[in-house]
Amino acid sequence: MVNTDFESRYFSVPVANGCLGLMPSKTPLGLKSVMLSNVYDGKSRHGVSRIAVGLNPFALRLSVDGAPVTAENATQRVQTLDMRRAWFGDRFTVGGKAKVDWTIRALRELPYAALVSVEVQALQDMRLGVEGLIIEPKAFARQDSSVITRHIGTTPYQIRLLRAKTP
Repeated sequence: MVNTDFESRYFSVPVANGCLGLMPSKTPLGLKSVMLSNVYDGKSRHGVSRIAVGLNPFALRLSVDGAPVTAENATQRVQTLDMRRAWFGDRFTVGGKAKVDWTIRALRELPYAALVSVEVQALQDMRLGVEGLIIEPKAFARQDSSVITRHIGTTPYQIRLLRAKTP
């Protein structure tokens, strides 16, 4: 299945391997949610269990010459879904400076694993920035949780940790 229309209503189709479900979004390099098989939220408002949305460790933030890649500056965009091989791809051009080909696969051999691959082809001189993120779903946000930032040794890099108290 191929999609090139991002202006009308957008409906995601998950890529899955039986244990891991990946729900694409209409934003470039984006996943709407990550779902794990047999993981349910038992504390819903009406007492009915619902599928729990998990952490998204596959999120990427790309920038070209300091400008973040967004739906507005991603042109010639094509999304492709291959359900037989369990992969979803997003291909686009950023400001005439780079072609980006992003693919995520739900791995069949490793039940709770996925593989993300990004290929960037420079069309002219540019500065590329890549940042890997772990996105926490809104359901994880609690009053008694906090985010701690720690620097890694003497490097300019830092790590953010989520500290949540158990009930």
